Order: sequence, then C-alpha cells, then structure tokens
Amino acid sequence: KGYQVLGPGFDSTHRAPTLALTLEGRHPDEVGKILAANNIFCWTGHFYALRATEVMGLQSKGGVIRLGISIYTQNEEIDQTLAALEQASR
Repeated sequence: KGYQVLGPGFDSTHRAPTLALTLEGRHPDEVGKILAANNIFCWTGHFYALRATEVMGLQSKGGVIRLGISIYTQNEEIDQTLAALEQASR
C-alpha cells in the first residue's frame, strides 16, 4: 500500500527483473535503511537516469528505490522483502 512500481507492467515481454519504486510520503533513503536493517540490499537515487527522474518529478524527492531480482533469488527472500516493504509503509 502506497508503493508505485515504475516501468513496464509485470506481464510485459520487455520487463527486466529490476524494480524501481517509490513509497508515498517516504524518502527512498528512509525505505533503504529499513530494508538494510532487515538484511535486504537495495539502491536509492537516480541510477544514471538523472533526466528521467527529473522529468518524473522524482529527483527532488530522492529518486527511487531499486531492487534486483534474479534467477537465484529464493521465494523466502521475496517474502522477507515484501514484509520489510510492508514495515516501511507503516
């Protein structure tokens, strides 16, 4: 609740396993610290897409939260990440 995932839809053939998201009312760095406290690595900022974050009005808000999912990511890690994201949204 309160999160917006940016980029193509999850059913798109052009979707990469990297998520860029924002949480309404929270700075990306705040969310990143909560994820880190739960042993989840993420990045925050503009990720070399400075102009894109500026055009979307996100640069002045700290950019986005970026999470990468790979073939070796375990279901338990996804569950842990979702729980930490839920914690951050409170």
